[in-house]
Amino acid sequence: MNKLLYILIFLLGSLGLSAQSVDVNASIDTNFLLIGEQTQIELKVQYRLDGEPISVKFPELKDTISEFIEIVTKSSIDTTYPDQNDLSLVEQVQKITITSFDSGSYEIPYFEFQINEGLFQTGLLLIEVRPMEVDTAEAIFDIRGPIEEPFSFVDWIKDNWIWIALVLVLLIGGILLIVYLKNRPEKVIEEEVIPLIPPHIIALEKLEKLREDKLWQDGKVKLFHSEISEIIREYLEKRYSVNALENTTDEIMQSLRFMSIDPTQLSKLNQLLVLSDLVKFAKEQPLANENDMSLLNAIDFINATKWSDEEFNSMIEAKKEKALMSKQQKNEKSSILKISNVKPEVKNNTNIKKIIAAIVGFVVIFLIFQFYFTSTTLIDKQLSKMASEINESCPMMVDAETQMDNTVALPEKTIQYNYTLIKIDKDEIDIDIVRETLRPSILNIIRTDPGMKTLTDIDVTFIYNYRDKNSEHILKFTFTPDEYNNNAE
Repeated sequence: MNKLLYILIFLLGSLGLSAQSVDVNASIDTNFLLIGEQTQIELKVQYRLDGEPISVKFPELKDTISEFIEIVTKSSIDTTYPDQNDLSLVEQVQKITITSFDSGSYEIPYFEFQINEGLFQTGLLLIEVRPMEVDTAEAIFDIRGPIEEPFSFVDWIKDNWIWIALVLVLLIGGILLIVYLKNRPEKVIEEEVIPLIPPHIIALEKLEKLREDKLWQDGKVKLFHSEISEIIREYLEKRYSVNALENTTDEIMQSLRFMSIDPTQLSKLNQLLVLSDLVKFAKEQPLANENDMSLLNAIDFINATKWSDEEFNSMIEAKKEKALMSKQQKNEKSSILKISNVKPEVKNNTNIKKIIAAIVGFVVIFLIFQFYFTSTTLIDKQLSKMASEINESCPMMVDAETQMDNTVALPEKTIQYNYTLIKIDKDEIDIDIVRETLRPSILNIIRTDPGMKTLTDIDVTFIYNYRDKNSEHILKFTFTPDEYNNNAE
């Protein structure tokens, strides 16, 4: 019974896969190619969606299909619905561009698709690669030099728009910075305010008001001592020019030790400041007599250290004289500047123009350099044009034994020259000896031939491909910029 059930399940699964109507196919544009020409293979799979998901995996292809057939490009897989009235029918297509540099007839093996758990294969394809016919009666021509192809500025902008945007941002930012520095307002130096009322009078009035407010009697002990500390510190700043509002008690006492102050008064000052710190930061609760003593000590210290009327007036006169001298020096300096710079605005404008011109010049030089020397895409287009121009005269005889078949421009600034040695049979020569003899000669030509300089200056990679008289591949040499530049003798 179980065996019959397994057979039934297997048959139902097979019927389900068949019902999906999967069809795979591979076709080629042409079965006949000249050496170096390209053609296209189309891989196609058709299937129906009958409610169950279908997983389609195309063949995994790398750089070659076989030893003699190379893959140039592969497109993405395109999904379409060939019948708009029947959206259950799905078609997926991938196109593969191929080429070959070896003449002969070749078999392209079948392509394998994996659809769900099943494998589906296409049929075999045939391709014939033919060498170019050579008319030996024609004269021998030298290789044409590179063809100058004008660059497309629009294409270059598309390739380098990030650099252009960055340079423009820097240019605009530089101009705005220059304008800002030129027009920014001058820094106003505030003149020293000369006091009209002696600082001891202001401090004593504040202490008297503090006595009348009776803060500590109302339980506001912390506020009381904070007010005393602030009043006495303001007085010290104005009287002795010390940074009392920001310094600690110890720093204040250190600053006052060289002043002509009675030691007894310094002791009173230290006591009231220390007690204020303890109340503010250590939550000290002083006694009533200690609160009154702090206020009295503050009043005594101010009365003992205050300026006399003569001292205060003398200090005021000295400050006024100093301020007047500073103002006169500033006016004299301004007058000298006006005399020495008859037209300062014109000079400033000239400097700004020079700076802007320098920035613009740098941007132009940078853009020209990027445009002519660093755009790989545009160089590839120029090489492709050059190869097409050369191929118009191919095949042509380079010397009595060497025929140039064609030239192929490859991506990433690479150009390949394909040659046939018309009098040499691969089986009759020692390939190692030919390699050792031929490679240094070609490298020397690349380094020294003036016709190659245009290509070597933009770091083109050269490939030289050789076949014998029977179109059998013999040798292939690749010369990179590192080799013909860094190793040059």
